[in-house]
Amino acid sequence: MRGMLMKRKIITGVSALVSALALLIAVPNSAQAAEGTFGYYYYDNNPKTEDWYIIENPENGQCYTFEHPSRTVSNGTNALVVFVFSDKNCVVPIGIVAANVITPLLLDAKSVKFV
Repeated sequence: MRGMLMKRKIITGVSALVSALALLIAVPNSAQAAEGTFGYYYYDNNPKTEDWYIIENPENGQCYTFEHPSRTVSNGTNALVVFVFSDKNCVVPIGIVAANVITPLLLDAKSVKFV
């Protein structure tokens, strides 16, 4: 039973990601900006470095590259959907972050796009 539950969660998560990607493709890139701030957290032990980086009022449809990889992001914008990517060109999605959510990521995020 536990295996079935895990498969259902994975399928549900994959379905949500596919639906959101379809939205990204279907929604035309507009020059409108999302209102608010998007932040990503960088931490490194050697040398010890930690800092929040902020993107203010990001343009919808534009790919923003992170200065450093991040495992925690904070979406304080009103963007309908925010995609987080594992590459610097907004090609390989690894997550979706809803408005007003701070979330840890399993993989290093290197870019973000707002829809």
